[in-house]
Amino acid sequence: TMASNKCWTPILLTALPHKTGIILYVTVAFLKHFFNISEDTSSPLTYFDKISSSKSDNFSIKEFEGINFAKLSGDNNIIHVDKIAGYNSIYGHNIAHGVLVILKFFKKKKFKKNYSYIKVQFSKGFRYNSKIKIRKIKENKSEISYELIQRDSVNANIKINFSQKHHII
Repeated sequence: TMASNKCWTPILLTALPHKTGIILYVTVAFLKHFFNISEDTSSPLTYFDKISSSKSDNFSIKEFEGINFAKLSGDNNIIHVDKIAGYNSIYGHNIAHGVLVILKFFKKKKFKKNYSYIKVQFSKGFRYNSKIKIRKIKENKSEISYELIQRDSVNANIKINFSQKHHII
C-alpha cells in the first residue's frame, strides 16, 4: 500500500519552533521520497516538471485530503482531524498539516532550477476548504521567496535557495 511505502525521516524534514511560529526545512530528498521518485536524473526537479500546473496561483486543501494525509503520514494530531478539538484550539478550527500545505504548493509551482534547501515559516495555521493564494515577493539568481495568504492574511513565508551545481539524490 501507499502508506507502507512512505515514512517520515527527521533527516529529510525538520520543524523548528520559532518566536513567530514554526520554521519547516524541507530537502529535495524529502520531496523525492514523498513523491516516490526513484528515476536517476541530473536534476532533482525533473519530477515536478511533469506535474501539471494551472495558470492560477491559488490552491486549497480539502478536509478529506487532511484526513488522508494524517493516515498516510501517521500524524494524527487532533488539531488536524477532530472538529471539536479544532473548535476548542487557539485557531478555532482544524488546521491543515504544514507538510501537506508545502506539498500542494510544490504541486502548483514548477521550478526549472536545482535548489539546495527550502525554508518555510508558518505564522498561522491554514484552514481546510479555503483558498490559499501564492504571492511571489522576491526573486534573484540564488533565491526566490513566496508568501502563502489565506483570508487576506500571510500565514506562511517560503524561501527557496538555488544551488549552482547539479545534485543527484
